[in-house]
Amino acid sequence: MNIVKAIKLAKKRKMGFVRKGSYEHRIGCYLYPTNITIYKIALYLPARDEYIRFWNPMTDDLMAKDWILVKPTKSFFKAYSSEELKLMELGEIVKEK
Repeated sequence: MNIVKAIKLAKKRKMGFVRKGSYEHRIGCYLYPTNITIYKIALYLPARDEYIRFWNPMTDDLMAKDWILVKPTKSFFKAYSSEELKLMELGEIVKEK
């Protein structure tokens, strides 16, 4: 499916999405759509066990039709304010409760 449909379905079903067979898919990364200003579309990195907010799609990603939905392995539960991010120097963006 294309990225627009993947985002709509992922948001509706509270799932992540990733390109099938991509490096990110193989290592367990996925994207998670949000309406949180500082995250936009969050990227889950299993090696660091956290979500980060810096995902910059390439043209091929935006035009691809091989996006699939994936079940999140970690819930997205905390968004920090801009002030908190400054205090942390953009260190950890998501912490467990």
